[in-house]
Amino acid sequence: MDDADPVVDVGRSVLFMRCSGRPVHESPGLFVSLGIVGTVAMSAAWTIWSTSRTLITLATLRKSGFGVMFGRLLARKKTDPTSSLGEIIYSTSDYRISFRPGRGQRVVLAFCGAQLSLGGLQTEEFRTSLGENCSTYFIADLKRSWWNDGRIEDAIQAAIRHALDRRPDATFGAIGNSMGGSGALVAAHIEHRIDRCLAIAPQADVSLSAEDDRWMNYRIRIQEHRWPNFALPAGNAGIKIIFGADEDEWQRQVFISAGFPVETYEGYGHSVGRKLRDDHNDIYSRLIEFVLGK
Repeated sequence: MDDADPVVDVGRSVLFMRCSGRPVHESPGLFVSLGIVGTVAMSAAWTIWSTSRTLITLATLRKSGFGVMFGRLLARKKTDPTSSLGEIIYSTSDYRISFRPGRGQRVVLAFCGAQLSLGGLQTEEFRTSLGENCSTYFIADLKRSWWNDGRIEDAIQAAIRHALDRRPDATFGAIGNSMGGSGALVAAHIEHRIDRCLAIAPQADVSLSAEDDRWMNYRIRIQEHRWPNFALPAGNAGIKIIFGADEDEWQRQVFISAGFPVETYEGYGHSVGRKLRDDHNDIYSRLIEFVLGK
């Protein structure tokens, strides 16, 4: 073999060279030393390249406020996911209520949907839509049990008491989308002080025998279905139930058969609430005004 004869090893060329008349592979100490030197050199080269790329990026993106943003990004730490919520006034393993004050005597209980696409944290739905036109209690079913686990009655009463302590003349409405819509209907059923209820694309039935196979990974965990379905007597509340015509046909028919007032919007599916907000804000605004008691 010549002094520089390449030998293929795992797709790479390795040179066996002689040193003082002996092949390197017969001098293990020298072989290890060369390996260490090579590793250090590659590490240094990577550090220089990475630093240069960062400096070039910073120079290219020199805009007002970018330095602050970049610094925050570097200093970012894991934060409490509930820090974006209002004041937590009630918390158990089953339910959480956050509160945001608003103007006047109107109080709205806003029931959170499952929000499976949001990484786990159920956000305060309808926060922007309701704004400061009312004081709002955002009620989350943390286990996504469709208000079956634990005692949703206790959570609702905690919100009612908190509101009346602040405003003895408070009046109440309820709102929710999807699973939250089902929660709003439960609230209207068990709390007679709720006078308006808006349920957008609510589930009528999430039992395993229901003709709907969505959300099964949560539905199979429900140990007891406290509500045979969500077409519940509404107490003193005026009810509006909204559906898109393109989906939820079976769920919609349960409410219609029970005599509930159902409004159906052509060209929309389960996301009818968001679509109306974006495409027909005049209709959406009237729905929000309904729950505000206007």
